[in-house]
Amino acid sequence: MKQRFLFILIVSALCLSSITAQKFATYTEPIKVKYPAIITYFRPDRLPKNLISQQGSIFSTDDFSIVFAKTDTVFHPNITPTEVILATDIYEIQVQQKKTRRGTIAIGGGMGMLVGGVIAYGNGEPGNDYLTGGSDGAWVRASAGAIGGGCIGAGLGGIASAFSKRTIKTSIPILGNQDAYIAQREKLKRLSISGQ
Repeated sequence: MKQRFLFILIVSALCLSSITAQKFATYTEPIKVKYPAIITYFRPDRLPKNLISQQGSIFSTDDFSIVFAKTDTVFHPNITPTEVILATDIYEIQVQQKKTRRGTIAIGGGMGMLVGGVIAYGNGEPGNDYLTGGSDGAWVRASAGAIGGGCIGAGLGGIASAFSKRTIKTSIPILGNQDAYIAQREKLKRLSISGQ
Protein backbone atom coordinates (compact mmCIF):
# COMPACT_ATOMS: atom_id res chain seq x y z
CA MET A 1 0.00 0.00 0.00
CA LYS A 2 2.82 2.40 0.88
CA GLN A 3 4.63 1.60 -2.37
CA ARG A 4 1.51 2.30 -4.37
CA PHE A 5 0.97 5.62 -2.61
CA LEU A 6 4.62 6.56 -3.13
CA PHE A 7 4.35 5.67 -6.82
CA ILE A 8 1.27 7.90 -7.19
CA LEU A 9 3.08 10.78 -5.47
CA ILE A 10 6.14 10.45 -7.70
CA VAL A 11 4.04 10.31 -10.87
CA SER A 12 2.04 13.33 -9.67
CA ALA A 13 5.22 15.29 -9.01
CA LEU A 14 6.57 14.47 -12.48
CA CYS A 15 3.31 15.47 -14.13
CA LEU A 16 3.24 18.66 -12.10
CA SER A 17 6.76 19.59 -13.17
CA SER A 18 5.76 19.33 -16.83
CA ILE A 19 2.57 21.34 -16.16
CA THR A 20 4.65 23.93 -14.29
CA ALA A 21 6.99 24.28 -17.26
CA GLN A 22 3.97 24.91 -19.49
CA LYS A 23 2.64 27.54 -17.04
CA PHE A 24 5.97 29.36 -17.04
CA ALA A 25 5.96 29.38 -20.84
CA THR A 26 2.82 31.58 -20.82
CA TYR A 27 4.53 34.28 -18.71
CA THR A 28 7.19 36.39 -20.41
CA GLU A 29 7.21 39.66 -18.46
CA PRO A 30 8.27 40.07 -14.80
CA ILE A 31 5.34 39.95 -12.39
CA LYS A 32 5.22 41.97 -9.15
CA VAL A 33 4.49 39.76 -6.15
CA LYS A 34 1.38 40.98 -4.31
CA TYR A 35 1.40 38.51 -1.44
CA PRO A 36 4.81 37.52 -0.03
CA ALA A 37 4.69 34.26 1.91
CA ILE A 38 6.69 32.12 4.30
CA ILE A 39 6.18 28.39 3.83
CA THR A 40 7.08 25.92 6.54
CA TYR A 41 7.34 22.28 5.52
CA PHE A 42 8.56 18.96 6.85
CA ARG A 43 12.02 17.58 6.21
CA PRO A 44 12.08 14.03 4.85
CA ASP A 45 12.14 12.48 8.36
CA ARG A 46 8.79 14.29 9.07
CA LEU A 47 9.61 15.07 12.70
CA PRO A 48 7.88 18.24 13.97
CA LYS A 49 11.23 19.57 15.26
CA ASN A 50 12.75 19.33 11.80
CA LEU A 51 10.77 21.94 9.90
CA ILE A 52 12.17 24.07 7.09
CA SER A 53 10.99 27.65 6.48
CA GLN A 54 11.47 29.55 3.22
CA GLN A 55 10.48 33.04 2.23
CA GLY A 56 9.04 33.62 -1.22
CA SER A 57 5.60 33.52 -2.82
CA ILE A 58 3.05 31.01 -4.08
CA PHE A 59 3.21 30.75 -7.88
CA SER A 60 0.41 28.22 -8.43
CA THR A 61 -1.49 25.36 -6.81
CA ASP A 62 -3.02 22.07 -7.89
CA ASP A 63 -4.81 19.27 -6.03
CA PHE A 64 -1.62 17.71 -4.64
CA SER A 65 1.04 20.43 -4.39
CA ILE A 66 2.04 24.06 -4.78
CA VAL A 67 4.74 25.67 -6.88
CA PHE A 68 6.64 27.97 -4.54
CA ALA A 69 8.66 30.81 -6.10
CA LYS A 70 11.75 31.80 -4.14
CA THR A 71 11.14 35.54 -4.41
CA ASP A 72 8.95 37.93 -2.45
CA THR A 73 9.31 41.01 -4.68
CA VAL A 74 9.27 40.31 -8.45
CA PHE A 75 8.80 36.98 -10.22
CA HIS A 76 10.90 36.64 -13.39
CA PRO A 77 9.75 33.72 -15.60
CA ASN A 78 12.51 31.21 -16.38
CA ILE A 79 14.88 33.03 -13.98
CA THR A 80 13.30 32.92 -10.51
CA PRO A 81 13.96 29.53 -8.89
CA THR A 82 10.85 27.55 -7.96
CA GLU A 83 10.17 24.42 -5.98
CA VAL A 84 7.29 21.96 -6.11
CA ILE A 85 6.17 21.13 -2.56
CA LEU A 86 3.66 18.34 -1.97
CA ALA A 87 0.60 19.22 0.10
CA THR A 88 1.34 16.41 2.53
CA ASP A 89 4.74 17.98 3.27
CA ILE A 90 3.38 21.47 4.02
CA TYR A 91 3.10 22.37 7.70
CA GLU A 92 1.97 26.00 7.45
CA ILE A 93 1.89 28.95 5.05
CA GLN A 94 1.99 32.54 6.31
CA VAL A 95 0.94 35.14 3.75
CA GLN A 96 1.42 38.89 4.13
CA GLN A 97 -1.37 41.10 2.81
CA LYS A 98 -0.97 44.86 2.60
CA LYS A 99 -3.82 46.94 3.99
CA THR A 100 -5.55 49.07 1.37
CA ARG A 101 -5.80 52.84 1.70
CA ARG A 102 -9.44 53.08 0.67
CA GLY A 103 -10.67 51.87 4.05
CA THR A 104 -8.66 54.44 5.99
CA ILE A 105 -9.76 57.26 3.69
CA ALA A 106 -13.43 56.24 4.01
CA ILE A 107 -13.21 55.99 7.80
CA GLY A 108 -11.44 59.38 8.01
CA GLY A 109 -14.05 60.98 5.73
CA GLY A 110 -16.98 59.53 7.69
CA MET A 111 -15.57 60.59 11.04
CA GLY A 112 -14.75 64.06 9.65
CA MET A 113 -18.32 64.47 8.38
CA LEU A 114 -19.76 63.41 11.71
CA VAL A 115 -17.50 65.63 13.81
CA GLY A 116 -17.70 68.60 11.41
CA GLY A 117 -21.49 68.43 11.29
CA VAL A 118 -21.87 68.18 15.05
CA ILE A 119 -19.46 71.07 15.69
CA ALA A 120 -21.05 73.33 13.07
CA TYR A 121 -24.56 72.43 14.27
CA GLY A 122 -23.68 73.13 17.90
CA ASN A 123 -22.18 76.57 17.18
CA GLY A 124 -25.58 78.23 16.81
CA GLU A 125 -27.03 80.76 19.22
CA PRO A 126 -29.14 79.43 22.10
CA GLY A 127 -32.86 79.80 21.66
CA ASN A 128 -32.97 79.15 17.93
CA ASP A 129 -35.05 76.24 16.70
CA TYR A 130 -32.37 73.99 15.21
CA LEU A 131 -34.77 71.27 14.10
CA THR A 132 -36.52 73.55 11.61
CA GLY A 133 -33.48 75.55 10.62
CA GLY A 134 -34.34 78.60 12.71
CA SER A 135 -33.59 82.10 11.63
CA ASP A 136 -29.86 81.61 11.26
CA GLY A 137 -29.90 78.44 9.08
CA ALA A 138 -28.39 75.91 11.49
CA TRP A 139 -28.91 73.06 8.99
CA VAL A 140 -27.00 74.97 6.34
CA ARG A 141 -24.10 75.46 8.77
CA ALA A 142 -24.27 71.81 9.80
CA SER A 143 -24.20 70.66 6.16
CA ALA A 144 -21.28 72.93 5.31
CA GLY A 145 -19.46 71.76 8.44
CA ALA A 146 -20.10 68.13 7.53
CA ILE A 147 -18.77 68.63 3.99
CA GLY A 148 -15.72 70.55 5.22
CA GLY A 149 -15.08 68.07 8.02
CA GLY A 150 -15.47 65.16 5.59
CA CYS A 151 -12.90 66.64 3.21
CA ILE A 152 -10.45 67.33 6.05
CA GLY A 153 -11.05 63.86 7.54
CA ALA A 154 -10.59 62.12 4.17
CA GLY A 155 -7.38 64.08 3.59
CA LEU A 156 -6.02 63.20 7.02
CA GLY A 157 -7.05 59.57 6.52
CA GLY A 158 -5.22 59.50 3.19
CA ILE A 159 -2.09 61.01 4.72
CA ALA A 160 -2.20 58.56 7.63
CA SER A 161 -2.62 55.59 5.29
CA ALA A 162 0.21 56.76 3.04
CA PHE A 163 2.64 56.72 5.97
CA SER A 164 1.41 53.47 7.48
CA LYS A 165 3.07 50.39 6.02
CA ARG A 166 1.05 47.88 7.96
CA THR A 167 0.72 44.35 6.70
CA ILE A 168 -1.67 41.68 7.85
CA LYS A 169 -0.22 38.21 8.26
CA THR A 170 -2.59 35.36 7.50
CA SER A 171 -1.60 31.92 8.75
CA ILE A 172 -2.89 28.93 6.78
CA PRO A 173 -2.24 25.71 8.73
CA ILE A 174 -2.01 22.55 6.61
CA LEU A 175 -0.16 20.29 9.10
CA GLY A 176 0.68 17.74 6.39
CA ASN A 177 -3.03 16.91 5.91
CA GLN A 178 -4.32 16.60 2.34
CA ASP A 179 -7.92 17.38 3.38
CA ALA A 180 -6.85 20.59 5.14
CA TYR A 181 -4.94 21.59 1.99
CA ILE A 182 -7.99 20.99 -0.25
CA ALA A 183 -10.14 23.04 2.17
CA GLN A 184 -7.70 25.99 1.89
CA ARG A 185 -6.94 25.65 -1.83
CA GLU A 186 -9.30 28.41 -3.03
CA LYS A 187 -7.68 30.87 -0.63
CA LEU A 188 -4.23 29.77 -1.81
CA LYS A 189 -5.27 30.24 -5.44
CA ARG A 190 -6.36 33.84 -4.72
CA LEU A 191 -3.03 34.53 -3.03
CA SER A 192 -0.89 32.99 -5.80
CA ILE A 193 0.93 34.86 -8.55
CA SER A 194 -0.83 33.02 -11.37
CA GLY A 195 -4.25 32.90 -9.72
CA GLN A 196 -4.36 29.12 -10.28
